[in-house]
Amino acid sequence: MTPSRISDKENGKLQTVILIVESEPAMRVGLRDNLEFNGYDVHVAADATQAREILRRHTPTIVLLSNALPVSQAALISRLLKKNNQRPSVIVMESQEPNYSFFPGADDYLNIPCSITELASRVNKYLGLQKHTLCIG
Repeated sequence: MTPSRISDKENGKLQTVILIVESEPAMRVGLRDNLEFNGYDVHVAADATQAREILRRHTPTIVLLSNALPVSQAALISRLLKKNNQRPSVIVMESQEPNYSFFPGADDYLNIPCSITELASRVNKYLGLQKHTLCIG
């Protein structure tokens, strides 16, 4: 399987699949709500176990990964993506200086908290979009 967009049967548009792995409930809900408001197919997980279940059913285009997770869980998620031949863009969200050893092969690091505009910029960058189209929900 390769990262892809899936068909949105309701309106005929292609929809991007985003997986958010974030242990903080309020952050998960805020990210999910803003991304869903903008038409993305968003799946959320609090840890690697939940992420594994989601990855069995979906092929994400983008993974937003919290650096608050234990390193062992990040490593498990990395192995799951490789095992399934999934190569989504991985954006590590962190509240401190980037820890580049946290998720080897990460495509980007995003300091949080961040604005919706900054989140839109990063998501659109990996979707190949030219402008920021994410709306504030």
